[in-house]
Amino acid sequence: MGLTVTPHQALRHGEAILPDMMELFDSNAAFWAALAGTALAIAAIALLGDFRRARRAQADAVGCMPWTPIFLTALFAAGIAGFFALMAWLSPV
Repeated sequence: MGLTVTPHQALRHGEAILPDMMELFDSNAAFWAALAGTALAIAAIALLGDFRRARRAQADAVGCMPWTPIFLTALFAAGIAGFFALMAWLSPV
C-alpha cells in the first residue's frame, strides 16, 4: 500500500503538490525555449487585440484590456527567455 496524501494534507505540511517544473523538460534550454514560445504566443495575441482595438468601428467603445503594455511585457519576457534558452543551449555541459 502506497502512502496517499490529500492536497489539503500536503498544504498543511508544506509539501509541493505539483511536480517541479524542471522535471517536465529534458534540459534547461527546452524549459527556457518553451517559456519564450509561450510569451511569444501571448505577445501575438496582444498584438492582434491592439490591432483590432485601433481599427474598431466605434471610437468611443473603449475596452478594458491594456493591449499595448501586455504586448510589450510579453515581448520583453520572450526576449529574456529566448536569451536564456540560447545561453543554455550553447553552454558546455
